[in-house]
Amino acid sequence: MKNTILVFALIFLLSTTNTLESKAQSTSLANFQAQQRGNAVQLSWTALFESDMTSHEIQKSTNGSSFINIGTLVAQNNAAPFRYTFLDATPTEGNNYYRLRTLDKQGNESFSNILSVNNGVGKTDVRVLPNPAQSGVLNLQLSNINNGKYAISLYSNAGQKVFARSLDLSSGSTTETINLPRNIGHGVYVLQVTDGEMRINKQVIL
Repeated sequence: MKNTILVFALIFLLSTTNTLESKAQSTSLANFQAQQRGNAVQLSWTALFESDMTSHEIQKSTNGSSFINIGTLVAQNNAAPFRYTFLDATPTEGNNYYRLRTLDKQGNESFSNILSVNNGVGKTDVRVLPNPAQSGVLNLQLSNINNGKYAISLYSNAGQKVFARSLDLSSGSTTETINLPRNIGHGVYVLQVTDGEMRINKQVIL
């Protein structure tokens, strides 16, 4: 009797595990970027691996909350990393917000983080979205920048540099995603962006 109960419990456990796994999407996306290219905005991202996926929908918003679909790319379902690109040829004037909606063959969906590009003419500026930052991720919206290498630094309230990174950026506007190390604690910091001539400081809350 005990053996019968044990076998039944094992079958139930295996059945439950397989059901949960079937609901999870078999993909992993990375390096989602949005960059201004002349009068257009180029979006790109990498699928590290894909299996049983159907499509990637590119969605856009002018307010960061209400999104519409502006294009769909068929999933390649490669075991190796594959780079996707999409060109928004008609961005609106001002802020353009973008995200990805990924669908699999079972109808499951997932959404990427939101990127923004400012399609206006004005002074160079840097914004951190959202602020306070979430899960140690900084989404930097850089507007009207010049082509070149930029130093990104994060300073504590005591003036100690706790993070540094360099970025090669093209002229125009772009959004860059930076993942901070886990050992950087919660608090108020100063983010500095400079190309050697221009220097912008922004307060960031982690």
